[in-house]
Amino acid sequence: MTEPIAAGPPLGADALRAEDIFRRYPDVSEEEVAHALAFLKTGRHLEVGRVTGTPDLRANVAAFRARHGAKLTLGVADYLKFAVGVTLFIGGLFLVLGRW
Repeated sequence: MTEPIAAGPPLGADALRAEDIFRRYPDVSEEEVAHALAFLKTGRHLEVGRVTGTPDLRANVAAFRARHGAKLTLGVADYLKFAVGVTLFIGGLFLVLGRW
């Protein structure tokens, strides 16, 4: 018989802190809200998925996203950075390939 697969590597310190924040939400400070937002925006994708996909945290995470979801969206500056990066990349290709 096969052995069950482990859930993966242990969560990092940021993920554990975010998990604790979501467990206690909405009874958290503004500093903790800022940390949870930073974790959702910049955390490692697998850790974010593991924390937010935990069955006993789903309701709290949904409430957090409902209240603070606007802060998780991309701003105009983010779109501009992306557009400039793509433009520079394509321009660089044309220069390297000699078709400019």
